[in-house]
Amino acid sequence: METCRILLPGSYKQQFGLDDELVIKAHSVDEVIKRLQHNYPLLSEHLFDDSANPKRYVNIYLNGINIRDLSNKELIITSGSELNIILAVAGG
Repeated sequence: METCRILLPGSYKQQFGLDDELVIKAHSVDEVIKRLQHNYPLLSEHLFDDSANPKRYVNIYLNGINIRDLSNKELIITSGSELNIILAVAGG
């Protein structure tokens, strides 16, 4: 298992009383999501749907690349991986 740094939106850090970043050991992005759901259920309700997919307004980047643009084999966590969770902003 490799260590993955997870960077959250500032508002979520305040709302859920979390540190600036979370650190999770995992083999894949799917495993990171499962661990987030288990360890931080209230946070996960805001980020993921019932199928553990990011909600439409949630963008997750693995080392700078949107996970929606990666194949399964590219979703492997390597040493120093970083997941950046960004909320889409809409308005006019």
